Amino acid sequence: MEVAKKIYEEVIKLPEETQREVLDFIEFKKNEMEKKYRRNN
Repeated sequence: MEVAKKIYEEVIKLPEETQREVLDFIEFKKNEMEKKYRRNN
């Protein structure tokens, strides 16, 4: 959770549009990793 908190603290300093792009990218990577994990189990 500490890593997520640090990322959040940095992201909120960015302009709103950039925040959205970063959060969309994180969501995309999270979904990608979940799919990969499900395939391997």
